[in-house]
Amino acid sequence: MSPQTPKVSIVCPSFNHERYVGAFIQSILNQSEQDFEILIINDCSSDNNVVEILKFSDPRIRLFEHTFNMGISASINEGIKHARSGIIALLASDDLARPDYLEKVLKTFEAMADVSAIYVQLQHIDRDGNLLEHRTKLPVDLNRFEILRRSFFGENQLPSPGMAIRKNAVLEGLLPIGSIQYSDWILHNNLLMRNEIFLLDEPLILYRKTPGSVSARSAGVVSREKLEVPLLMDCFLAIKDVSLLECIFREDLLPEETLTKETIPYILSKLALRSPVMEKRQWGHITLARFISDPGVQELLHDIYKFDYKKFMTLVPVEDGASPLDASTRKEIVSMKRKLRRLKRSLILLILFSLAIVYVHFA
Repeated sequence: MSPQTPKVSIVCPSFNHERYVGAFIQSILNQSEQDFEILIINDCSSDNNVVEILKFSDPRIRLFEHTFNMGISASINEGIKHARSGIIALLASDDLARPDYLEKVLKTFEAMADVSAIYVQLQHIDRDGNLLEHRTKLPVDLNRFEILRRSFFGENQLPSPGMAIRKNAVLEGLLPIGSIQYSDWILHNNLLMRNEIFLLDEPLILYRKTPGSVSARSAGVVSREKLEVPLLMDCFLAIKDVSLLECIFREDLLPEETLTKETIPYILSKLALRSPVMEKRQWGHITLARFISDPGVQELLHDIYKFDYKKFMTLVPVEDGASPLDASTRKEIVSMKRKLRRLKRSLILLILFSLAIVYVHFA
């Protein structure tokens, strides 16, 4: 094996994992494929994380240390830049890899020259390494366009622990440092826009679930997720090709809406307004508002779609539905609510009148 050009570079961000990092390193050293390097980026841990890492003297382990906390995305980006191999595997220092993980990933890349990223199934474990019943399922019945469509309208479809990427593909779009919750999801979207992927549906990574893990659904996490939706959705504005748009949204595009390269942001905005996720509908409205502010766009949209400012004003995202309500529908709802209030008052008066008659009758 060559220390300069290993077959695979394992990039591992690590923060306060003194309890787990040793077991992670050992799981890599136990791999059936031994031609690798491990790049561990210690993100200014406050525990004995580095002490545990330095217990291993294997020359294939390369340690990088931050002088202040920079976050997972910055750590992964640094590891990718320093990686010597053309294949990069992303793992966390509290997870474990099964002994045949690297061997199966590399064989898959060798057999599929057109594949730029490989995703694997996750077997969940607890903090003590005990197997849990849950496994993270892969959408093996979907192609990359269908995965992108589900990502656009709904939730993330792909797990990031254990994913392996060709370095030339990932360098086209490193992880955004400002995104905390959705940086890996953004990476998935960017990869899927331009590259073929393969879903290796085997539980090759043992994914640790702990009460204090980053993935815990705290109030802060939920708030950050909502705030980061625009960063996530902006990925789709990179679509400049009508054929790609058609591949992703074939079943969603309206036949009366002509597709042109110049109006892709308009089509994406209209599609997002039909998402069941409120924050994605809001992104659709804001994106359309920005798009029509460009000189000449209003005339273009009117010429092609008969779209005017009056129609734009009806495209308001609402909390109680997956789609914006048009003006006539909103008027009907307001009218119905007024009628119900009047009926309620009439019923109350009728009940009070009836009670008064009963009282007089029996008094």
